[in-house]
Amino acid sequence: MPELPEVEHLRQTLAPRLIGRTISRVHVKRRDIVRSLPASHSTNHGRSTRLRRGLLEDCRITQLRRYGKQLAIIADGNTPVLVVQLGMTGQLLFIPAGDKPHRNDHIHIRWSVVSDPPGDHLVFRDPRRFGGLTLCDSLAELESRHWANLGCDALTIRHRDLHGTLGKTRRAVKAALLDQQVIAGVGNIYADESLIRAGIHPLRPASDLRFEETRDLARAIRLTLRRAIRAGGTTMRDYVDGNGQSGRNRADLLAYARGGKPCRFCGSVLQHIVVSQRTTTFCPNCQPLYSSTVCPQARKGSLTELPSTV
Repeated sequence: MPELPEVEHLRQTLAPRLIGRTISRVHVKRRDIVRSLPASHSTNHGRSTRLRRGLLEDCRITQLRRYGKQLAIIADGNTPVLVVQLGMTGQLLFIPAGDKPHRNDHIHIRWSVVSDPPGDHLVFRDPRRFGGLTLCDSLAELESRHWANLGCDALTIRHRDLHGTLGKTRRAVKAALLDQQVIAGVGNIYADESLIRAGIHPLRPASDLRFEETRDLARAIRLTLRRAIRAGGTTMRDYVDGNGQSGRNRADLLAYARGGKPCRFCGSVLQHIVVSQRTTTFCPNCQPLYSSTVCPQARKGSLTELPSTV
């Protein structure tokens, strides 16, 4: 499932393609993937007009903004904001004039982008339809309502904020990291990656973490996410960026999907458990559940790419 690095890399690849461009027409093939459409218009014609306007028809795109796992497409003037959530299999692809999508099935929305020569398109594709598009009336509504219940963005999380939030729950720290109201942007992949880098067992009660442990965890989260962004994200199956390219981070994973393989830090066999109904991989040597010490091989150099100040 795409997490913060995948959505951020998607934003980076789409921004030069879309910013300053105008959407000339929107083609809606599946209305049900558009969420939170206000029911203020009773007629079909009114609903159709509202839908096309919410999907930015005749609007000039000025910003692509990400928060957590969500991507907001923002146009100029007093126009709605379109929020994209990829879910498990969603893809947002820019198709230049003369090209065709690699897969033509499950394309639910197609935007025609003004171009010379004409023919540029943006498409939203989602085979399993766990993703979708959310319409917000304005940027203010996006920030004050739609994103207001999310935790701090994981890419810039400060350890004091993380320590305060984790200190409020006795849940396993892995479960807490998956909660988007605790920290926005971390999912199953990068929770495992951050915990092994910080030397913290996924079943440790979140509120039991010492201040220095949450400091290391916050730094590990930021480092892990930044490395993944530089690699274009992690593609396990469906994720591609705005140009249709897969991410390259899978080869560098430390824990996720590596159960039974040797730990890259100490060589111990990585183990599987289930936390919050998610398969979780960890090193029993580098991430002890009860010991207050951490395997020195795991810590040596694992957090050196970020400054110690936060």
